[in-house]
Amino acid sequence: MGYFKRQHNCKIAISVIFENTSKINQILKACDLIEIINLNGSNSKIDFMSTFEDCISLRYLVLNDKCTEICIGDNTFRNCRSLQDFCTEKKVESIGNNAFQKCSSLRQISI
Repeated sequence: MGYFKRQHNCKIAISVIFENTSKINQILKACDLIEIINLNGSNSKIDFMSTFEDCISLRYLVLNDKCTEICIGDNTFRNCRSLQDFCTEKKVESIGNNAFQKCSSLRQISI
């Protein structure tokens, strides 16, 4: 199981790929340029907590087929202004407070 520490205000990546991560807390908070997050690996459950907060360019989150369950914690996508749709066939165990707050481009959430 992977756990990553917070890296605020990163300015160098447009796409990020995580391998074998089950808990992602605030690591990408305020990464202005990231547009695509791709989560690979063998974990069946992934927990998010404020993970993508203030990632204003985030448009896509891709989860592989091995992931069957997600927890969307407080502020996970807060202020992700470029996120237009959140659609998943995964089991969503929970959605925390303000998870999609200030996602001004968000048109639909489909779970």
